[in-house]
Amino acid sequence: MTGALVGTFTLEMMTTVPLSYIKYGNILWQISEIPAVYVHKLAILPSWQGKGLGTWCMQAIEKLTIERGYYAVRLDGVKTHLKLLSFYKSQGYQQVGELIYNSDVWVDAIVFEKVLVFL
Repeated sequence: MTGALVGTFTLEMMTTVPLSYIKYGNILWQISEIPAVYVHKLAILPSWQGKGLGTWCMQAIEKLTIERGYYAVRLDGVKTHLKLLSFYKSQGYQQVGELIYNSDVWVDAIVFEKVLVFL
């Protein structure tokens, strides 16, 4: 499978909390008003899961976060995806809240944060 895409993630670098977290969640950030990186769409092909790629992605995300002058990584995972939630916890992420959408379009999620640089 040379040259095939097996994983991806998207980063949103913000100095303020995105509206989706404010509007739909009761979030208790460890340090509320710090520049943070928000991870979206982290995905590894199922056939490649369990081989360390997710961990590699998280380490790369944290390195980019610090290099770009941000202090924390924030992300969410589908509330019913227990394997994913366990993975984030194993990477040192703390559960800080939930996103409750009450919608047929969006699914409820658990919000995590890892503070990398303390002021």
